[in-house]
Amino acid sequence: MGNARSKEGRHPGAEKGHPGQSPLPTSSRISATPGLACLLALLCAVRALADNNYASTNRLNAVWEGQSNILATTSNGMFRASRAEKKWVHLTPPTSMPIQGTFTPVPTNAGYVLFVAVGGDSHKVAGIYVSQDEGSSWRLLSKDYAFTSGYATQNGTIYALADGKILMSTNSGKSWRDLSAGVGVQIVRILPDPDHPNLVCLLGESRRAYVLQADDEQFKWKLARGVDWKRDQPNDDRFFASGYSTTSVLYNFLATLDNYFNYDFGGTAETSAFRLKTDKSSYTFKLQKPKPIRVTVVFYPSDTTVKFVDLDRGAELWSIKVKTPATNYVYHAAPDFQPKYESGKKLRTRRDFRIHDLKSGQAYDRSLDLDDLFKFVEKGRYKVQLGYDSIWIADRNLEEWPGSFTGIVFEVVIE
Repeated sequence: MGNARSKEGRHPGAEKGHPGQSPLPTSSRISATPGLACLLALLCAVRALADNNYASTNRLNAVWEGQSNILATTSNGMFRASRAEKKWVHLTPPTSMPIQGTFTPVPTNAGYVLFVAVGGDSHKVAGIYVSQDEGSSWRLLSKDYAFTSGYATQNGTIYALADGKILMSTNSGKSWRDLSAGVGVQIVRILPDPDHPNLVCLLGESRRAYVLQADDEQFKWKLARGVDWKRDQPNDDRFFASGYSTTSVLYNFLATLDNYFNYDFGGTAETSAFRLKTDKSSYTFKLQKPKPIRVTVVFYPSDTTVKFVDLDRGAELWSIKVKTPATNYVYHAAPDFQPKYESGKKLRTRRDFRIHDLKSGQAYDRSLDLDDLFKFVEKGRYKVQLGYDSIWIADRNLEEWPGSFTGIVFEVVIE
């Protein structure tokens, strides 16, 4: 079991206890004297505190995935598990190394792992640490700044955010070059540069999101609005990126040592509490024939119930992203419903409008005909991603969940 976190700070699915343990009997099940009842109440309180502590120390804070092994940190230390055995082993980093922090993206087969440790004190030294044996031992590279995150490129250059600056080191942290001149916005993340493999882009914020990119190591940053950046140069990673938003409670499913290998966290410490899946990863259809598929929405384990709305015989709440055989990228949302909110009121009066209560791990399953979302007009191989959006139709006053999310990418072959 895992747990879900909402943007309001609640943890709807916090773990209830250690696996295999039974709850203490309640006073309603036994005959107890007042003194015994008080003792039982105290035992229950201690048990609840232990359960909460277990859930807290078991929760993953940072994750790094290699080809064979996975590293993770919790408030109780650093752990490693092999992909094959899926069993966590408690590691012993240097006593001077804080375990609070983040793993830094490094190139595949780099032969090392970087960890940006924060929260140093008189006994702990914050900074950038390196491991060349996947977590068995660590060495401090740099403590020159209050680093918060980093990124390593193919040629071994390390980029880092620290003290509101973007820094670069070409000698494994021995010295740093400040690249912050001309940035002009608050930098919140380092991104890979799709055009220059040994440079980086920056994600900035100033009332809206911006992306900054440089042409060379002179680092004369060019600023573009995030929604406009590379719009005329789509690729699979950007086009099929996962989406998740809401105007209400944003439920996130948190990774723990217990559940990490049971769910697709994608190398992160949390994921959307909603998972949209199809019954197959690849479909083959005839060009002029219907193209039915089964879709399933699962609400990951939590102790809450979500009111999930849909139209049983319609596709108006569903969208589709398609990469065609000719490498065209096409996005189709629900057609012919503008403005959406006025149309939503009308759709709620339809006889097939339904409200489904999704509880812990419960799935909502339905069929969709892909032809209702996109017209496949040529034979060949397509990449497809479905999306769901109830923001414009759900009624928050009735506690219906207004939100949107995307699903996995799958293949469609048209013969």
